[in-house]
Amino acid sequence: MFVPTDSEIVPPDCIRPRSFTAVRRPSLRRETDDTRLSVSLCDLNLQEENLQLTSAACPIPQNSLNAQQSHLLPLHLDSDLHFHQLRGAHIKTLDEQTVARSEHAREERTLVFTNRPLRIGETIFIKVNKSSTARSGSLSYGVTSCDPSVLRPSDLPYNPESLVDRKEFWAVCRVPTPLQSGDILGFLVNQEGELLLSHNGMNAGMQVCVDNSRPLWMFFGLHGAVAQLRILGSTHLSGPRGPSISSSPVSTPNTPTGLCNGSSDPILNASGCGALCSSTSGTTPNSPISLPESPLFPSVSGTWSDECTICYENVVDTVIYACGHMCLCYTCGLKLKKMANACCPICRRAIKDIIKTYRST
Repeated sequence: MFVPTDSEIVPPDCIRPRSFTAVRRPSLRRETDDTRLSVSLCDLNLQEENLQLTSAACPIPQNSLNAQQSHLLPLHLDSDLHFHQLRGAHIKTLDEQTVARSEHAREERTLVFTNRPLRIGETIFIKVNKSSTARSGSLSYGVTSCDPSVLRPSDLPYNPESLVDRKEFWAVCRVPTPLQSGDILGFLVNQEGELLLSHNGMNAGMQVCVDNSRPLWMFFGLHGAVAQLRILGSTHLSGPRGPSISSSPVSTPNTPTGLCNGSSDPILNASGCGALCSSTSGTTPNSPISLPESPLFPSVSGTWSDECTICYENVVDTVIYACGHMCLCYTCGLKLKKMANACCPICRRAIKDIIKTYRST
């Protein structure tokens, strides 16, 4: 058998054409009795094609959607919203109070507030920047009835969740999904008192139900690698331009304070009975409502009855905690709560408590 060596030229008739119909072997192979490696150009081309197919099949990271979803932002954004002069000791504001930057490597006092209350139906857009892609980062946010002008920097805690111990209304949440540098968040408080969140143009749903019967300022807390927030602007599609006003207040023992950790389930302080929402028509969180058209919060339409969904006789006068739905009368609510594995008739979440409400006449 003719065995070529390194110094010999292989005659052309000794080279057999590669069969393209044969099953391809691995592109990088080692012969059993030869220490040299042989690589086929055909296999390299196939490997490159497979790599391209694999890359195309990989899911697109959420952060790469920023450029694709930036067109979802309204063409015109109001620029009157800024950060308040009051801020945490380790936060610096730049660019005419539209940028809040953490000045400390550790998680310290990083609270910032909006310079004015939110308007009903107003969506504000925030851009997130991280100091490191390797480190995780999160963002606390919420609304409060406390005017930041009456606070001092020393009043701002290290942990925003401790704000629920104050006497004013405070609802504190965290963005439930991981954040990447360049992510765009949208926040909206609607007429039903639902605080809605969008993440890179995707509607993340209601995060918490808040008391919108009074002016509400928004606040943020930077954590981990989240080093900077920029207010891109706001848009107001419909509704009153003044502070949120409800004609149907909810009767509660004390000022309610809500807290949620990346979900719509608020945790309450000892003196509060819940972060509740009120409506003149009985419409409450997640019920069919009429919202302004928005690419971030698509509108839905429907009708809602004041009749109890169980007895169909009494009027709805009860809030289900913790989901916030109003679809029961107090009598049926008490009966339902006593049942094993009691759950909301609308969303099927477990019923922790029921709260009777009173409408103004």
